[in-house]
Amino acid sequence: MSGYWREDVNMDGVVKYAGSNNDRDRILNSIGGSVPTAARVATLP
Repeated sequence: MSGYWREDVNMDGVVKYAGSNNDRDRILNSIGGSVPTAARVATLP
């Protein structure tokens, strides 16, 4: 899908879920994992 969308994490104008240089991997790395079921556990003050 072309264009600038909310899902376009790296702002390259393309939203990619799979394949090389995809946006999904950047999101997974930001939550601390590389698998779709990764979760970050935190406590609230």
